[in-house]
Amino acid sequence: MLFRSRTSSRSDLYLLRLGSFRQAGVTTNGRVRLRQEVSFFANRGDTDLDLVYDDARSLAELAAGNEERSGRRVEIYGRRRVSPAVDLTARGERSRDRTSSDTFASRRFDLRVWRVVPGVAVRATARATVRGSADVAWKTDRDGDRSARLVRMPVSLRVARSRRMDAVVRAEIADVAVSGVAAGLAAFELTDGRGDGRSYLWGLTVQGAITGSLRATLAYDGRAPSSGPVIHTGRFQLSAVC
Repeated sequence: MLFRSRTSSRSDLYLLRLGSFRQAGVTTNGRVRLRQEVSFFANRGDTDLDLVYDDARSLAELAAGNEERSGRRVEIYGRRRVSPAVDLTARGERSRDRTSSDTFASRRFDLRVWRVVPGVAVRATARATVRGSADVAWKTDRDGDRSARLVRMPVSLRVARSRRMDAVVRAEIADVAVSGVAAGLAAFELTDGRGDGRSYLWGLTVQGAITGSLRATLAYDGRAPSSGPVIHTGRFQLSAVC
């Protein structure tokens, strides 16, 4: 929970009166989140089945007016080891994401989402693991009479050499079909940030130990949207542990 308010009643905070955490004209930044996870087959190494419920609500007083957000998500995740080298996974999700802005129409939406994500992980060698999935989602915005169908196919290769070096190569192709007009934050949330049409993502992250207390991270990301130039981003970071 996050609570910043002009209220003179400290008991609202001490007694956790949640209604005062998101009160227009009094709350400057309030957020309440409830998350519950239930795991089945916790003692079995070859099978996972998890159920997640997540409910978050917030109110922020911005220079352009109040912005209120609420989100609710129910997710089920399963994993089954079918051989010593192969794991099959599946994830299903039903969620609602709503944002209301006093000023900007592009920040007002009410998304209802269905999502299914089957996947596979293959341990090619003791040091290399390949992961792939097909992420399919259907989104409907009841606040703007618009919808989207998303198909994403990410794949990654991870190579680890003990604690000395860890490298991950990623690639993704995404195909998004939008019905209706969307812009700003509403378009970003409706398309998972991919935009309408076909786009490509790829990247590389390498982490390694230079000395016993010094580690380096090198990261590169590329993005080819359906319209516009290709974007390249690089990052280098040094971390020291004393």
